[in-house]
Amino acid sequence: MWRDIDGQPNPADGDYTDADGIPIEGITVTTPREHGLVQLPQNLPNSGFYNYGTPGNGAAQYGLPATMGFLGAAGTQWNAERNVPFGVGNMSLSDGSPYDNHGPDHMNGTGIDIRPIRNDGKQAGVSYKDPAYDRAATQQLVDTLHATGGRRSHLFQ
Repeated sequence: MWRDIDGQPNPADGDYTDADGIPIEGITVTTPREHGLVQLPQNLPNSGFYNYGTPGNGAAQYGLPATMGFLGAAGTQWNAERNVPFGVGNMSLSDGSPYDNHGPDHMNGTGIDIRPIRNDGKQAGVSYKDPAYDRAATQQLVDTLHATGGRRSHLFQ
């Protein structure tokens, strides 16, 4: 179960369903804001992912409850398979307003910036041209994202 910043479940929180109406079990996210967006938990231990992005402190890490359910499922599976978390960056602003250099999916709560995997375990960006880029692990991440309901398009820069 995901918990609020203070580590306690929020009584107003709830379990959500995916786009097909299937309950997303074991994942609880904060009450949606006026635009239906909820914030990605920050620095959640054993989540399978780490947070990055600008502005910091999760200010641009809002998404639809189903998006959070997907990230939770992907993170849980990834954490069970790998020791190195993947990076989750910019998503949407809490009010769904336009976001610098990001498309409409970063306004409607479905866009997620995810970093490729590094071979040195650092929590930092990497290019596919960089010697620290781990192609095999990045492919495993893409496979995990697909297996847990992720979109079929991924752009790594």
